[in-house]
Amino acid sequence: MVVPRSSREIQRDSEFILYSCVIFKKHCAEFATKARAAKFTPRDFTWSEGAAEEDAREARDVEAHEQRLSGETFRLARTGYSDLFQAWVHVKALRVFVESVLRYGLPLEFVSAIIQVCLPALSCWMAQVLMVGIDEP
Repeated sequence: MVVPRSSREIQRDSEFILYSCVIFKKHCAEFATKARAAKFTPRDFTWSEGAAEEDAREARDVEAHEQRLSGETFRLARTGYSDLFQAWVHVKALRVFVESVLRYGLPLEFVSAIIQVCLPALSCWMAQVLMVGIDEP
């Protein structure tokens, strides 16, 4: 009924396994009936000469389309990053204001500031302070 050593596992995931097997033509209906009785789902496959070429062409088309979309997505991400960052900083500033007033009870006329420190200058300053601290008893 089944051609010996023709059964192969094609794909596996957490719920299903896809097998391929070769069956003699006169036993095809009997195999399908017995497979359904064992709760398998047999499916017929007919070979087409142009199918492999068509699949390769479709894969090339999909890859080209994906490259176009990824370029466009990257361009949109680059242009939208500054707007997104500005909105994010604005939300953070609002959060500072709201938490300062509601949680800590500060008056509405307070000033919050962001201090940007240049790391190389900071490291030089820290080294100088540490050296002075070591030299002094």
